Amino acid sequence: MASIIAEIFEPNKPPVYIFTHLANFAGISLVLYLQWISRNKMAIALFFFLVYFSNFMFSNFIISGKMLEAGYLLAPAFVLLFTNNRFYIFSSFVLSLVLFIIPNIFFLHYPQNYFGPDRFIFMVFAIVFVLVYYFKQENLKSEIALEIERKNIADINEQQSQFFINVSHEVRTPLTLIKGQINKLKKYNSELNDAQIQSVVTQLNNQADKIKKLVDDVIDLAKMQDTNFSMSLHPINLTDLLKKIATSFEPLFKQKQITFKVNTSTSPKFVLGDKLYLERALNNILLNALKYTEKKGKVTLFLKENQTSIIFGVEDDGIGIEKNDLELIFNRFYQSNNSFNKSGGSGVGLAFSKEIITKIGGTIRVSSKPSVGSTFVIHLPKVEKIKERDRVKNSEISKLELLERFSSTNKKVKILLVDDAYDMRLYLKDLLCKYECLEAGDGHEALKIIKSQAVDFIITDYMMPNMNGLEFISKLKSLQHTAPILMLTARADNQIKLSTLRLGIDDYLLKPFEEEELIIRINNALINNNKRTRYQLEEKIDPSQNDSNNWIDKLQAYIFEQSGKSKINQTDLAEHFNLSSSSLFRKIKSETGLSPNELITEVKLQKAKMLLENRQVHSLKQLVLEVGFKHSSYFSKKYYERFGSKPNFKF
Repeated sequence: MASIIAEIFEPNKPPVYIFTHLANFAGISLVLYLQWISRNKMAIALFFFLVYFSNFMFSNFIISGKMLEAGYLLAPAFVLLFTNNRFYIFSSFVLSLVLFIIPNIFFLHYPQNYFGPDRFIFMVFAIVFVLVYYFKQENLKSEIALEIERKNIADINEQQSQFFINVSHEVRTPLTLIKGQINKLKKYNSELNDAQIQSVVTQLNNQADKIKKLVDDVIDLAKMQDTNFSMSLHPINLTDLLKKIATSFEPLFKQKQITFKVNTSTSPKFVLGDKLYLERALNNILLNALKYTEKKGKVTLFLKENQTSIIFGVEDDGIGIEKNDLELIFNRFYQSNNSFNKSGGSGVGLAFSKEIITKIGGTIRVSSKPSVGSTFVIHLPKVEKIKERDRVKNSEISKLELLERFSSTNKKVKILLVDDAYDMRLYLKDLLCKYECLEAGDGHEALKIIKSQAVDFIITDYMMPNMNGLEFISKLKSLQHTAPILMLTARADNQIKLSTLRLGIDDYLLKPFEEEELIIRINNALINNNKRTRYQLEEKIDPSQNDSNNWIDKLQAYIFEQSGKSKINQTDLAEHFNLSSSSLFRKIKSETGLSPNELITEVKLQKAKMLLENRQVHSLKQLVLEVGFKHSSYFSKKYYERFGSKPNFKF
């Protein structure tokens, strides 16, 4: 339009010039009209006809010999922008090449071979076209990949949303039952006999265990993504394990009126694996069969073998799995869209099972048909039979006697409770009623209290707003505050434990915890702190002059590494750190309140605690060997005295 307005009324303009402009104007108007009435393909075709028409008219009739033919190089590029149709793309390339070469043969706008040989022209066109086509295809691939990624993210978000909805449902049910049992105790406490009270307590424990199992599955599944995650592999008698699992599931299937058959041989069959993790993996598969099989259905647990593998699995005649879901059911948080899943489920059970089976060198496959049933088959490499590990009974120590042993320290001790959860502080105050308890909602508030009054012991949460537990402890250390600190945390990763642990002075305890264990840990820490303070006074040591925190960390790390050796003692430590025995004793005592041998025992016990919590050991004998104790009974006694509970291998 600008060209028409500027030039159409100029004198001596040839008619072809005016015709071309008017034709373009009319053509573009028609293109816009076709778009307006949604005839987009016709609009695109007309538009590209106008591109070629305009270039042909100008280069041959209006401004010939001015190299306007170069516009034909751009035409295929325009086509690539507007369509993915290969016929149109390659047709535009051929048409552009023809319109570039043929007219010059007839009109002789340029001398012969002005643009070079025909093959050279073809190469130029081809190179430009191939480059543009290549980048277009790469762009398409990127767009497709982005679209797939967008869809995957949307699916993950949807699965996670459904996961949280289901988990909230799974948690709400046992919480409702727990609350109901508590109300029952409140309402009928005076009327309930011992058997009824015990029944209420049992139900409370069962519902709490359900919540704990759900949380453990989610946490363990996340831990498996860590490259440092490892399992303790030992030969397992799979025949015995499956019989044990089957026995535990029989009442559940009977309650739902499902026929449960067990087809296993009586001869022992051994595989290499982690017994506790493998048992949980198999439990998840059987729970799935229980959940998705309707009343009067049938579930079979089978076991067989070939030359190299032990083959076992679960077969049911339940609702089955859609074909599209078969490849996805082992993805974390994924759940098939069916009426059963709408009522609950976390979506982590099968993902957890597959991770475990894969990590111990096995495979798991599923075959299924909707409304027919599903079969999960697991292959594990078989191993030769070995001698079973000896079991050593733990020493029996009276918990009441142990608590009474420290009762004298409970008086006039001032404990600061630092937690953003009011209910947790209320629970701790009730539990520690023999102490004087102060409260703070976060690290900042706690620091203000500590600056205004003396505190004998600090219990802090890890995850808090404004200042978390780790930052709070670091700030206290920089202020040279000497009160023992115990961190209560729901985080079970080693980095948090190692960051918060100060042997003999500071401690950590995982949620949920046993009440007696917390009390015993507090008393142990207070006793050690009293020893340290008394020694500093007797030896006239100024605590502010201690600069050996880094040295204590190095000492702790060295003992931790050498703790598998039962003979490590004070002399070994003195030689390693180039100190005399008396200097070593003095430094350790002033920093921790412990003697060198007591510190060695403390490190070994802390290592044992960590191995148990990370599920890296599966028998008392193995644990005793890992931390360098000679006798299981002595180790169990020291472990109980330190932590208030026996070594627990039932996760």
